[in-house]
Amino acid sequence: MVSKRLDAPERVANLLGALALAVTDRVCSDLQSVGFNANEAATLTTVAANPGLRIRDVATILHHSHSATVRLVAALAARNLLHKTAGHDRREAKLSLSADGQAAVEAIHRERRRRLEQIVADLPPQKLAPLRDALEVLLTSLATDDVETFRICRLCDETTCDAQICPVESTYRGVWP
Repeated sequence: MVSKRLDAPERVANLLGALALAVTDRVCSDLQSVGFNANEAATLTTVAANPGLRIRDVATILHHSHSATVRLVAALAARNLLHKTAGHDRREAKLSLSADGQAAVEAIHRERRRRLEQIVADLPPQKLAPLRDALEVLLTSLATDDVETFRICRLCDETTCDAQICPVESTYRGVWP
């Protein structure tokens, strides 16, 4: 068996992929515990951050078909989490959260934050800043356009990372160092 360098790029990439999958699995499981799958949670948090989005905007952000997104939005509206209002023509609806939808977003953010904080709690304090720096570099490289910016941040808690300190939004808007 050939020994690999600990810092070989392919090993680091493989570790990142394993971590990304493990974190995603845990967050998605936690979202289920508050009554939402990842697409429902992403729809609600995206609309919370951007009231007035259209169904086609949500479809683009989620990378879903229009018809699948229509069904998703209808299911969330039937649960009294979203409101649909007429757009500038009859084929277009603008989305906003109901009071129950806002409460759901708060529960989603709380569960996601709890899990993510639990994961980083295992790091020694002196490792947090280097990790933050590495994450900011990687995220800025992925923020290639407005759709990717929305897609990357679709579950983000906007109150935790506002536009002035968000590397994704700031990069896309051209203000990140």
